[in-house]
Amino acid sequence: MNNSDAFINSYFAIFDLILGGYFLVGAITGKGGIYKSDLPEKVKPEMDKFLRTVLFIIGPLLIAGAALEYFKVFGRTGSIVMFIIEIIAFVVFVILYKRKYNQLFSKAVNVPKKK
Repeated sequence: MNNSDAFINSYFAIFDLILGGYFLVGAITGKGGIYKSDLPEKVKPEMDKFLRTVLFIIGPLLIAGAALEYFKVFGRTGSIVMFIIEIIAFVVFVILYKRKYNQLFSKAVNVPKKK
């Protein structure tokens, strides 16, 4: 691995660490920009509970990935595998968030389900 690859990998590790820390603090405190939404107040607590659960999973995953990548525990292959796992986790989060949001929003405004 040349110097530019190591330089980029260390920045990805730092980014993962910061993002994982933000998610973990948000999960613990229940506060932060990630909790802002235009959902009605009567369903907002349910969405906040969902977000806290997901953030408790993704935060430590990012922190662990940052540590593994920074200390090169599994070498270059491990960095690539961890990056793929993080991308999959992010995509799953977006899909679950969107489903939950739509479910709660339709519940809040009493939109009948499509048949």
